[in-house]
Amino acid sequence: MSNLPSSKLYVQTESTLTREPVSENLVQTTAGSTNFLLDTSIYIAEWKLNGPIKLFSGQTYVDGIFTFPESYNWEIFDVALYGGTMGSSGSTTLNILKASYGSSSYVSIFSTQGSISSAAGNGVSVHEGDSVSGCTAPILTTKPFPIVAKDKLRMDVSAVQDGSPRNFGIRVYYKARN
Repeated sequence: MSNLPSSKLYVQTESTLTREPVSENLVQTTAGSTNFLLDTSIYIAEWKLNGPIKLFSGQTYVDGIFTFPESYNWEIFDVALYGGTMGSSGSTTLNILKASYGSSSYVSIFSTQGSISSAAGNGVSVHEGDSVSGCTAPILTTKPFPIVAKDKLRMDVSAVQDGSPRNFGIRVYYKARN
């Protein structure tokens, strides 16, 4: 059985008149709109390094642990690394690691960790698989990256630029999966 196409349609008053039979139009409109919501509902987990970040170099568990809700299984479909003010040299590298529910063993979700060099310029961001000057895009080991309910993510800071870099972070974009 195939899905009805995802479409942002509104149910018209004429389709819902009292004592009238339910029409194919009403059912198809409702189903298409439901599929649209399922296709476009995304969530974001974010880790932030606000202010001067030099002291975070080599730190683990920075800005807490994110636990996925237990109601569904999930999939990560994009990751974005961003930087505010660049330092004088070097690169800032952030890593996201996953542990299964009940485990304390974390493994990187990336085959390539994302990094931003000081040459990239202030206010830069790079998404998974992008090509941005001065940046190494993060690459997920599997795309989409599967997550089971109650799995956990954390951020580690692998390296920090020299000088006075400020305001870096990483966003993980995810949605429910079947």
